[in-house]
Amino acid sequence: MRKTFFAVAATVALLFGFAGTATAWSPDQAAVNRYGTTVYVSGTAGADTISVHVTEEDRVRVEASEGLLVGYGGCQRLSAIAADCGPAEGVTTRIGLGDGDDTLDVENGLKDTVDAGAGVDSVKRDQGDTVVNAET
Repeated sequence: MRKTFFAVAATVALLFGFAGTATAWSPDQAAVNRYGTTVYVSGTAGADTISVHVTEEDRVRVEASEGLLVGYGGCQRLSAIAADCGPAEGVTTRIGLGDGDDTLDVENGLKDTVDAGAGVDSVKRDQGDTVVNAET
């Protein structure tokens, strides 16, 4: 009984805690979070336009055209479509585009790993190491 109570209390705390840090979520929104030196971006099943770049202040910024859900961790919401994910030094990114015709801009000089789902996807990059895994 005691273990069940703590499990339920922890679940409720997580749900309400997470809801308090973000605006209302919709299935069209991408999601972003940072754990340590890795920034994770997850697209949706629809068509997304996502940008991951480094600002003049040497910080990682993520933008998503359909909105951006910011979870716990090292990212802070800047607006409904943008987040600051902290200092860029030593950062790698893991980006999942999801299904649909997606556009990704990773002109950032970071080490990017991109999983492109089904659909016609476009990836724009400049320098840095970018690995793209694509479905055919």
